[in-house]
Amino acid sequence: MQTEVDPGTPTGNLLLDAIPQHERTRLLEGARLIPLEVGRVLFYPGDPVDYVAFPIAGTLSLIAHADSYYAVEAATIGLEG
Repeated sequence: MQTEVDPGTPTGNLLLDAIPQHERTRLLEGARLIPLEVGRVLFYPGDPVDYVAFPIAGTLSLIAHADSYYAVEAATIGLEG
């Protein structure tokens, strides 16, 4: 289920909420709240990046694969941006 974002109210993401209201309104045009289940892959290597995720709860992980056997968590993104 997707829900539209009201740019006039705090989002819960500290980075987005720190942006001045008039800029946040422009940035969030067309933004949607989308629930993510644990383990969901947002992008695979080589995929085009056609949206940006700003978590409001939980964390997202950027996983780097050295080869077909080894992977490492290269970044963690949470509600603080």
